[in-house]
Amino acid sequence: MTRYIKNIKNKAIKYESLDANGDNIDRYQIVLKRVVIWSIAVVLLSSGLTGVSDRFINFTGCILSIFIGLFITALLFAFDKIGIKQEKENQKISPKAINILKDTQEYNFAKQFIYILGYNVILCTFVLILILFCVCFDSLMSFNLLDYEFTYISITSTWIFVQGIIVICIRFFIFYYLIHIFYYTLYAISSLINMMTIKRNRQND
Repeated sequence: MTRYIKNIKNKAIKYESLDANGDNIDRYQIVLKRVVIWSIAVVLLSSGLTGVSDRFINFTGCILSIFIGLFITALLFAFDKIGIKQEKENQKISPKAINILKDTQEYNFAKQFIYILGYNVILCTFVLILILFCVCFDSLMSFNLLDYEFTYISITSTWIFVQGIIVICIRFFIFYYLIHIFYYTLYAISSLINMMTIKRNRQND
């Protein structure tokens, strides 16, 4: 299973960095995206040092559950489109250069949509697991890091410090991957719209 998850992740990252014609996009855009996402996650983490509310946990869990259902349905739709496109490629019914270009663009948008949305389902599941951990250890997740000040090292202070590190990591990953989920959702929607636009334009030609 780990191998398949890693493969989906690599494919999603690969097709995210490609344009409609299959060429690599500017590296600066990718770096800028990562910097922005990390910055937003750090800002959210700094505001969540006092604890994560039950309302936030419940709302996020419900939204992610709905997203997973919608994403899986959309993936089934996209796989059908990929299959149709592959049949057309095997039949070689688009000899003109403009038709070949449109075929390539439509197929690339479909691949972007499938792999990015598939990776999004994995991210949603991972965040749900983190949220389940928060529900099981409610007292730990309501941990207010600003209430503690370490003046000397002892077994108790060391254990509290370890708890604080775990809490910071969990909260950061929740915020970080939530931002990724919303970003990839918008990216997948734009790929789907572009794919359907190309398809409609071809029907009107």
